[in-house]
Amino acid sequence: MNRSQLRLFFSASIAVALVGCSDPTAGSNAELSALTVSSGTLTPAFAASTLDYAVSVDNSVTSLTVTGTAADSTATVSANNGVAQSLSVGSNAVAITVTAQDGTTTKAYTVTATRAASTDTPSALTYTVTFSCAEATTAASPTARTVTTPATTIDALPTAPARTGYAFTGWWTAENGGGTEFTTTTAVTASLTVYANWTANSHTITFNPNGMTAAAYTQAMKTDETATLTKMTGVTPNDYCLAGWATTASAITAAYADGASYTMGTSDVTLYAVWLASSANFDYTTADGAVTIDGDTTSSITTLVIPNYIGGYPVTAIASEAFFNCYSLTSAVFPASLPYIGASAFGSCTALTSVIIPSSVTSLESSTFLECTSLNSVTIPASVTSIGYACFCKCYALTSVTIPSSVTSIGQTAFAACTSLSSVYINATTPPTILTNVFTYHPTDFTIYVPKSTGSTVLAAYKAATNWSTWADYIKEQP
Repeated sequence: MNRSQLRLFFSASIAVALVGCSDPTAGSNAELSALTVSSGTLTPAFAASTLDYAVSVDNSVTSLTVTGTAADSTATVSANNGVAQSLSVGSNAVAITVTAQDGTTTKAYTVTATRAASTDTPSALTYTVTFSCAEATTAASPTARTVTTPATTIDALPTAPARTGYAFTGWWTAENGGGTEFTTTTAVTASLTVYANWTANSHTITFNPNGMTAAAYTQAMKTDETATLTKMTGVTPNDYCLAGWATTASAITAAYADGASYTMGTSDVTLYAVWLASSANFDYTTADGAVTIDGDTTSSITTLVIPNYIGGYPVTAIASEAFFNCYSLTSAVFPASLPYIGASAFGSCTALTSVIIPSSVTSLESSTFLECTSLNSVTIPASVTSIGYACFCKCYALTSVTIPSSVTSIGQTAFAACTSLSSVYINATTPPTILTNVFTYHPTDFTIYVPKSTGSTVLAAYKAATNWSTWADYIKEQP
């Protein structure tokens, strides 16, 4: 091998040896030569060997740019270098990382920036608390109070409102005691309305037997409460009918039937029994310790008063057709304890103008008041569950009727040919079962009113129900 060949051999060997080896001359310097901030002064002053710094800025400074210069131009600095960083009030750390040319040596320089809190004084805000007491007989005073920041509560509540028959029980954030109670310690952060809450006072109804040998009795109720009056028991006045109760001892007309619905007022009350002497113009039979009224003794009967007891026995029934075709009968009074009125009992009583059905009756039989052409008022109690076939058919003078929620079935033609019947109020939320032609031959302004409900679901149920759908165009929600 000559000299030239040796040179080529050694050059190639060296080249091969260097392949795959790192560059021994690559830099390992990961220091900064300078570090600056866009606002404030670094503490301590910059030194390449110092890694942690602090800077304080005013509240008006909302961002900070930290810029580092690498001591070795071949080193790289992290991406956030020289980029503005948002500042929150208080402490904010910004780290700048330097990576040397060798790719492994790094240094992190951290600047902790403290942004001062605002020294501005916020504008005062005023909130209004309105005290609502629409039902009060004497309003609160004043009806509103204000809270101005920095205060957070009212300084005092208004004078309490007053309401006859009720006790005031405080202010609440929703009506009828809903929400939370509002007091002088409740934080006010916005204007609001609070509502008076009330508790109904308790009262006593005293039932005075008004001349009969019986003890008075009482019933407790609260203001505006509606309940059933407690029926009289233990009194057996022969040949007298308990027509009901009145507010004066001398009344000859009852204001409330025995066992009727009653709404309490704002104070105690005494009700006096109204007793009517038996009209004694009817026939009756007694069997098994009970009396059945069989009919009239004269065709010219005008007033009928049926007593609670005859001969010491309770009157429990009026027989079927008992007063049928009593053309001159204008009024009929029944004892509240009467449980049964037979079919056609008052059919074709063309002069009868009004009737209050006793609250002990559970079923109105077929044709009971058929062709009572002058009947303009009828009270159906909540005890009734069924109304029979043609029960009020051809009651031409009847203009309105309320069917209680207790009624579950109405027979065929029950109110047919009631040519003045413009309003039927039905209180059941579930449509009663009805047969065909219940309201046929009605006036042009005829309307069936059913209970209101969320989403009008009750209205829809009636309009879709069997046989009710025939009257769908006439069915509306109650006012």
